[in-house]
Amino acid sequence: MIINESSLCVEPIRKIPGLTWLVRWVVSKTTGFQNSVMKGSFGSQDETNTAIDTNELKAGEEENLVISGNGFVLLACLMVDHEHVSSGSIRDSILKELPIDSDGNSGGIQFMIKTLKAFCNFYHYSVGDLSVAVIAPVVKLITGLEEINEAEQQAKWSQIYNSTLSLCNSPHISQDG
Repeated sequence: MIINESSLCVEPIRKIPGLTWLVRWVVSKTTGFQNSVMKGSFGSQDETNTAIDTNELKAGEEENLVISGNGFVLLACLMVDHEHVSSGSIRDSILKELPIDSDGNSGGIQFMIKTLKAFCNFYHYSVGDLSVAVIAPVVKLITGLEEINEAEQQAKWSQIYNSTLSLCNSPHISQDG
């Protein structure tokens, strides 16, 4: 008996690049707390929320937070790797797969940063002082992501400024009033 692809699947198998699959899988682990991360109430390090309130996590979500935290550590390493020229295209591939909030805005790097902060807070809450061995390198990654985010924001504002400036200097707009 020969089993072919069409007899196993209702839909044809679609090939997905490995990085895309990994990002989608990591993001899928955040489903239970994704809205809290996107709204900014989860993983915050304010004085009012120095450790994760485990009541915010649904039963069994602790494991998903740890899995997604570790996944985002790997993805952050790929994004902040300055030695490889392709890190920009890797960064773009990762950012393209991150969730979109209810207003249609991408969570982007901020989603990763907030999830990693929540991961660190939960890890510290669970393990205590021994967590410094894990948290310290993750904090360095968060700093690298924040630098990338800041550079991207500056580039966006620069682009907006330049396009506004070019509109103001357009010969079609009278400067006399």
